[in-house]
Parts: sequence; structure tokens; C-alpha cells
Amino acid sequence: MTGGYSPRDRGEDRAPFIVEGAQPLNGLRQGGAVGVALTWSAGGGPDQETTRAATALCTAHPGSAPCS
Repeated sequence: MTGGYSPRDRGEDRAPFIVEGAQPLNGLRQGGAVGVALTWSAGGGPDQETTRAATALCTAHPGSAPCS
């Protein structure tokens, strides 16, 4: 999906994301255009179960991009 946030909503904790366009993931994945970035605050990371699930998902679907 492509889009963004309304300028008046930027900085809000739960600002709505406005979708302007979408493409099927199959075509993007085959072209190598899919990426995921996970970020969190120091001390506020995911629990162990979530970390294991994310690791298993990445391991089950290897690609050309590195996991770091």
C-alpha cells in the first residue's frame, strides 16, 4: 500500500494512514520489492514468543535481502 498521513494528524498517537494505492503482494514479492522494518523503543521490544514467531516466518521465506 502507498499513502501517508494527513499533515494535521502527524504526531498523533493513533493517526489514520490514508491509502492512496495498493498492489498485490505476489507481484511485488517476485520482483524483490517487499521489505519489512520493525522498530521499537529501547526496553520496549517484543516478547519472546513474538520474536520466535518473526524469526520462524523469516526463516520459512528466505530471500535475497539480509535480516539484521
